[in-house]
Amino acid sequence: MVEQVREFTYLGADITSDGDLKRETAIRPIITYATETRPDTARTTQMMSTTEMRIIRRIHGKTLLDRVRNEELREQSGIQDVGKLVKEARHNKPTGKRTQGRPPKRWKECCTSTSEEAD
Repeated sequence: MVEQVREFTYLGADITSDGDLKRETAIRPIITYATETRPDTARTTQMMSTTEMRIIRRIHGKTLLDRVRNEELREQSGIQDVGKLVKEARHNKPTGKRTQGRPPKRWKECCTSTSEEAD
């Protein structure tokens, strides 16, 4: 039996039973996917910001010809700039201490290295 719920979170987006989807939760997971591994260059930040603003303008029904500033649309939406969000996320480094030096070999690695030497 499958439990029915009124709302749930899927890939970071909150979805309700009436199909309502919050703008910020729908856009952000898609744009910020793999930001931890992607190089942080001016070009990638510009591409993320441009894509996000294109989506926000589309949601509000505005075009560049309407000459509405990005800041105004962000205030109306209540959405922070994706570039700032990514920089904040990158500064959250993992805590703890790694051991110094090469990690110890595993049992399987010892067996494969000795069998290769025997050949």
